[in-house]
Amino acid sequence: MRRVVLFAALLVLVGLSSAFAASFSTQSEDVASFTTDVSISVPASPALSYYLSGEDDVLPGLIAPNPPQDASVNSKSLDPGDLGTEAQTDPEKMHSWQTTAAPAGGLVLAGPATARIFRNGGSDAVTAGLFVCPAPATITSACTRIAGDASGTGPNGAEIQIALGNVSTTVPAGGVLRLVVVNRGAAKYNLQWGYKTNRESRLDLSVAP
Repeated sequence: MRRVVLFAALLVLVGLSSAFAASFSTQSEDVASFTTDVSISVPASPALSYYLSGEDDVLPGLIAPNPPQDASVNSKSLDPGDLGTEAQTDPEKMHSWQTTAAPAGGLVLAGPATARIFRNGGSDAVTAGLFVCPAPATITSACTRIAGDASGTGPNGAEIQIALGNVSTTVPAGGVLRLVVVNRGAAKYNLQWGYKTNRESRLDLSVAP
């Protein structure tokens, strides 16, 4: 009789173990695993155009985010030289433009920068550099170059595009962004800038949102 009771108890234990195992298996199978591709998009920096204006005898001219009210085209004859945009100070061989002082928080640049200007009377390349200056009156050699020197060329009388590369920096509050152009070719040419529907001389920037 005792053996019968022990055998019955053993059968009960086996049954409970099987039920527990089945329950665990069922619960495990009920948990579904999903794989979802997560895409994080970073907002692109908006493009901002700064237009070049100012008379040929005014150094530096102005770079402003709105087309100038004066739509006249300015022209300046540039002699060839050996120096780059940082060292060249001879106004007969270079020209420059700058923004007004950056507001509180500064101007944050993050992306490609391209200078667009016109040249006639020659075919040599136009060389440009982009600088951050601590104050409007600071001489270029005391500024920090953030792009360039880079050159662009094209047919006589056509727009010259100068790709300055990706710029990632901040123009601090009170500082200015300065564009300097020099003639490092072999012959004199006429540099032209101003704003007209067919002659939008400008500096295209990417500004952080």
